[in-house]
Amino acid sequence: MIVLILINKSSLNLKNKGKAITYIKDDFSSASQVLLGPTFIGLDKEKKPFKVSAAKATKLNNSTEVFDLEEPKGEITNDSDVFYMSGNFGVFNKSNQFLEISGDVTFSDKKSFTFNTSEAEMDFKKEVLLGHKKVTGKKKNSHITSEGFKILNKGDKIIFTGKSKLLLSSK
Repeated sequence: MIVLILINKSSLNLKNKGKAITYIKDDFSSASQVLLGPTFIGLDKEKKPFKVSAAKATKLNNSTEVFDLEEPKGEITNDSDVFYMSGNFGVFNKSNQFLEISGDVTFSDKKSFTFNTSEAEMDFKKEVLLGHKKVTGKKKNSHITSEGFKILNKGDKIIFTGKSKLLLSSK
């Protein structure tokens, strides 16, 4: 009996993805839907497109629109730029248009700035990206470190929270 309990416990993997904790069983029998290379497309409150993609998405329950993601990527467009966010793991709530990403999170416009952190959340409805973990960033000749951040209106306004340090270089 003890052996059966140990085998049953070892067959479940606990993944902690920020606030969302999910249990993924090694075999796919517990999952209601497994998607390889999915892309979710939607519109934000200003009717601008956003896209969420992943290497793999697992939907554990048919009654919800919540997906566990492996290697997630988020993309949001405003009038002149496209912004990208990626990481190792994530949870996407399709009905709430909310994406949580953890593990080597990068947010950038792929032209002038890049931010790195361990966890971030993107609310496509409110057009807000935020994180409560240490963040480092660079833009042209400046580097910043902070304890958290909040980006409003798709990069138009960036607020750094907690202790922050900005280094400007004349190079």
